Amino acid sequence: MNFSEEELLVSFSIVERYFYLMTLKCNSCGSGPFEFVSKEQSPDEKIDIWYVRCRKCQHGRRLMFDRTSLLIETEEFTENQLPIVNPSDNPSRLLDVGQWIAIFQAIISAASQQSDKREIQRLGYEATLALEEAIKFYTQDSDLPPKEAMWTEGTKQQFKEHPEIFERHRILQLREKLPGLKAMQSVIKSELADKNSKTSKQSQSKKSWWQRWLGK
Repeated sequence: MNFSEEELLVSFSIVERYFYLMTLKCNSCGSGPFEFVSKEQSPDEKIDIWYVRCRKCQHGRRLMFDRTSLLIETEEFTENQLPIVNPSDNPSRLLDVGQWIAIFQAIISAASQQSDKREIQRLGYEATLALEEAIKFYTQDSDLPPKEAMWTEGTKQQFKEHPEIFERHRILQLREKLPGLKAMQSVIKSELADKNSKTSKQSQSKKSWWQRWLGK
């Protein structure tokens, strides 16, 4: 299998890769998102090969991930575990600032349609993760992200048309409206532990966070 001509994608976690599938556009129909199908590794175990397909037209695609860049190797996060995107302060190299902002907006929109308290809490946690990743692209001396933080055409176009969406102070204000990550983790884990003690079988049958987002 020859990988020399294919781009190696850098991700800090498996979770980040699933967020990437949410934003990936199909070369065939121009839509998305993509869903995970199967995976394998290169013989030297340095490359993860993911086979994915567009949820709209079912067009298949192969993605190549640099496994050596992983900071977290957890394959899946179940209902009893909370996703972690990037434990470092380094900005993402897989999704740009505009994509993280778009993910945040999509999750908040989904949360507004929910009535279940626990689900709203989990979505709030995931929305906060997206904002945290967006903030990592900014420097203290600028209210707008640097050019190198915007590499997708969609983000570049949106920045050109609506630069106010990318203002650092606005993103920080949105972040301040949400509880701290540690506080949310504590509340969600406590409620899950209580729920599991009462209905362990039901909890085990729940979908993981990325399965919910990708409609699996």
